[in-house]
Amino acid sequence: MPRGTWVARHHGGRIVPLLPKVVEPKPVAILGWGWEDLQFYLDWGHGDGTIAEELTGVGIPLGTPQKDMRLSRALMEVLEQILEDPRYRERIKRHYAMDLELLASLENLAFVPA
Repeated sequence: MPRGTWVARHHGGRIVPLLPKVVEPKPVAILGWGWEDLQFYLDWGHGDGTIAEELTGVGIPLGTPQKDMRLSRALMEVLEQILEDPRYRERIKRHYAMDLELLASLENLAFVPA
């Protein structure tokens, strides 16, 4: 695992738990985790099975910059192992819900949760 700062972000109804920042100012890998079932993402994507498959589970979000795909895939395996812990999964979901609540409470922000 590279040393550096590891931060969580959420985007488009998915949590992106690992954005490792090493020496460079840009992330070296961006990973996503969609914890809802396939039907949720089919509904969210208006029936688009390609989008639903892309958003379900751990993955590399389409169109995100990856410095090194081998590193991204290795980090994806690490994330899958981390997510085997149900307490960690639930903590991520709670933090995601807290982020949504905070964003919704801010004035002058047009925010509609997915």
